[in-house]
Amino acid sequence: MEQEDYLLLLFDRVQWRRSRAILNLLKGKRTVSNLYAGLTYQLLPLYQLMPHLNDVNFKRGLDRLKQRGQLEMEEKRYRLTEAGLKSQQTFMLAHFVPQWFNGFKQPNLQHFMARLFLATQVTSEYTRHNARYYPLEVSEVDQQAVKVWFTQHKSPQLGHALLREWQQFLQQLPQHDADIYSQFLVGYKITRFALPQVAQLFKLMPLEVALYQIDITAHLINLLQKTPVDFPLLAALWQPLAQGVLSQSSALTYRLALQGTDLTKIAQMRRLRPGTITEHLLEAAILTPNFPYKTYLTATQRQKLATAFSGTVIDDWQYDLVAAQDISFFTFRLYQIEWRRSHEYGGIDKNIN
Repeated sequence: MEQEDYLLLLFDRVQWRRSRAILNLLKGKRTVSNLYAGLTYQLLPLYQLMPHLNDVNFKRGLDRLKQRGQLEMEEKRYRLTEAGLKSQQTFMLAHFVPQWFNGFKQPNLQHFMARLFLATQVTSEYTRHNARYYPLEVSEVDQQAVKVWFTQHKSPQLGHALLREWQQFLQQLPQHDADIYSQFLVGYKITRFALPQVAQLFKLMPLEVALYQIDITAHLINLLQKTPVDFPLLAALWQPLAQGVLSQSSALTYRLALQGTDLTKIAQMRRLRPGTITEHLLEAAILTPNFPYKTYLTATQRQKLATAFSGTVIDDWQYDLVAAQDISFFTFRLYQIEWRRSHEYGGIDKNIN
């Protein structure tokens, strides 16, 4: 098995999927078009799974799968062949597949992971009264965050307290997972293993190890969100990174809309284009529960749309078919989102598997 076999998990035997939209979703490029593609493909939880994914390597992986007869392509869209479907099923039984990761529930995961390991290293060296060491290389933003955290919690008991939290977390994991994750810890006289070394040690693919690291970190964030009192030090490290599922601008628009403010008025108040305001609402419809569809979809509009697309698979719906019927693109797309969420997919809460 090659690392590109993981790409098989992103495609379906029946549904044609745009590779560019999937790549953008994995990298965390937040547009309504990409989010809607994630909803359509039932891949929304994978948002920002691999923010540094290389475009060229992604395309090469798809090309190799196509050459091997596991993917077929049509108009820049891909789907699994019968052989690809069998390979996908076999692969999932033999390799690690993320269970906990959800890019909207664990935002800024990469930043948290950097801070988590650096804070652990700093605390370990401090406990041993060692000021001469090479700290992990992380961004300046993450360095500063760890400095603030350390200053706030510095005490003779810090090392023991943080150790207890680490032990409590690792004991909740299967032994195999805990052993893998522990290899990334660094501290006093403890050298951190590089990802290829961990892969070799556990006889895994490097990408598989990276996914273990991401998914276990996601599991930790879930625990910090649910029971922060059990992990006060780690929760304090996470808290500055916590945020809602909507972008700040979309969240503000949505709050105003929920208060009953007219969309034109919101655009004027915020000095934004009307199209930007409707995009904010589409983002809210995709990512949040209980969106007030009835406020923006009239019975007449629903009837026109239902009649126009009766008997047509939703993946084949085209806006051009209703554009002349006094149906805006916002109305068309909102109707699609409502249909998908009520008929086939619950959005970001759906399990990745």
